[in-house]
Amino acid sequence: MSSIPVLSLAKAAAKLQKHLYACEADAQAEFLSAYATALHSLSAEVAAIQQEKTTRARGRRSAGFVPEHETKWQVCVSVGDIDKARLAAAQRREETFILMTNDTTEDAVEILRRYKGQITVEDRFRWLKDPAVVEQIWLKTPNRIMALGYVFLIGLLIYSLLERRLRQNMARETKPIRLPGNRLSKSPTAASFMQLFSDVVILINPQTDGTVRRVMPRRFDTPELRRAASLAGIEFTRFTLPPEVQHCNS
Repeated sequence: MSSIPVLSLAKAAAKLQKHLYACEADAQAEFLSAYATALHSLSAEVAAIQQEKTTRARGRRSAGFVPEHETKWQVCVSVGDIDKARLAAAQRREETFILMTNDTTEDAVEILRRYKGQITVEDRFRWLKDPAVVEQIWLKTPNRIMALGYVFLIGLLIYSLLERRLRQNMARETKPIRLPGNRLSKSPTAASFMQLFSDVVILINPQTDGTVRRVMPRRFDTPELRRAASLAGIEFTRFTLPPEVQHCNS
C-alpha cells in the first residue's frame, strides 16, 4: 500500500503554494491530482491574488503610467492527521486478490494459498526448460518422447530431494557453506551445490586383474568438499569406489 509521507506532503504543499494559476479551476485540479493518494486529511483554500501584468516595453516607465493587474490563483494546503476512513479503504483495496476458479466448494483462503505456492513448482520446471538440458534432443516416436519426459521428471525429483536434504542439514549448522564465487550461504540451491563438484576429476586406472581403480587427485580432497558431501548425505568415498557390476541371467 503506497501513501505519501507527511514530510513529503508538507514539502509538496509548500511548493504548490508558490505556484500561481491562471484560473481557479486549474488550481483546484492541480490540488486534486497531486494528493489523490494521500491518506492524511488535507484542507485547502484557493485564494485570489492580484498581480501586475508584465509588459514587454523596454526602458523606464512614463510618469503617468498606470499598471494593469490580473487575477492569479494560489492553493494553500494544510496537512492533518491520517484519515482513518481513507486508510481502511486503502487496506481493503490492497487486501483484495482476484482469482478465477470453477471450484466453489473450497475455502477462498486455501485456494489463494495454493495459488501462491505455485511459484515453487514453476521454479522447478524452469530447470527442465533450460536450453542446455533440452536443446539437442531428437526422438522419432511419441513413446520415446514420453519415456524421456518421465526420465526428466525423475531427475527433477532427485534434484529437489537433494536440495531439501541439503537445506535441512544446513538448518542444524552454525557455519555457512562456501559456494563457487566465494559466496557463503546457509540455504544453498542444488545447482550451486553441484557446481562445487563440477571441476572434480576422477582418474580411471585399469588394473592387471581386470578391475578398475578410481583415484581422486589430492587437490580435490578438501575439507570443504567433504563437508558439502556430508551435508547432502553422500559418502565422499563414493567418488573413488568402482561402479557396481550386476550380472543378469538371460
